[in-house]
Amino acid sequence: MGRLKAAIFPLSFLLLLFIFFGDRVLPSPFNFYSWQLRTGLNRMLGGAAPQIRQIDPYERTEKAIQEQERR
Repeated sequence: MGRLKAAIFPLSFLLLLFIFFGDRVLPSPFNFYSWQLRTGLNRMLGGAAPQIRQIDPYERTEKAIQEQERR
């Protein structure tokens, strides 16, 4: 169990290096896997985050103007 605990930090560090820099440094089959893993993680984490609605400061004013034009 002690060997496993000692290996967790170096392995997680290597995994992060593979994800972030693998497509730039590694040879052909591995750089594609790194890029694919990073892209998949970005999509998964991006889909988990709530969508932020862009706030238009003039939206209420534009609606009021359109309502006045209809009358």
